[in-house]
Amino acid sequence: MQGVNAVASVIVAGYADLAGNSGAAGSDATPIAIDTLAPTIVSIQTTTASGYYPVGTVIPVAVTFAEAVQGTLTLTLNSGATLVGPVNGSTATLSYTVATGQTTTDLDVIGATGVLTDAAGNTLVLTLPTGANSLGGQ
Repeated sequence: MQGVNAVASVIVAGYADLAGNSGAAGSDATPIAIDTLAPTIVSIQTTTASGYYPVGTVIPVAVTFAEAVQGTLTLTLNSGATLVGPVNGSTATLSYTVATGQTTTDLDVIGATGVLTDAAGNTLVLTLPTGANSLGGQ
């Protein structure tokens, strides 16, 4: 079943609580948001041009999510590096420091793991973006 975002209104036919208090029928005009839509990764980008960089060069890798999420994200790069960082919002920037033996002319993310959730507790779908929204597609 695919997730949905919906709004519901509550109509009360009357109530009585355990203490014996009661109330009349009515409705609550305050909508209740129901969010079962899983957040996704929208893009993974860098401001650093493709090319060879010396050992020690720091390359920022920016990840954009469809909505705010919290947790820890791990990205595996085609250079052999692994980036790990906390996420608390709709964007996160992880830093890739070029190490000895890590060579590629077109840096890309080849895997993502972690447990990240949105405010409603829905778990992030770890499908990597493709094309222009991917690190290698820039």
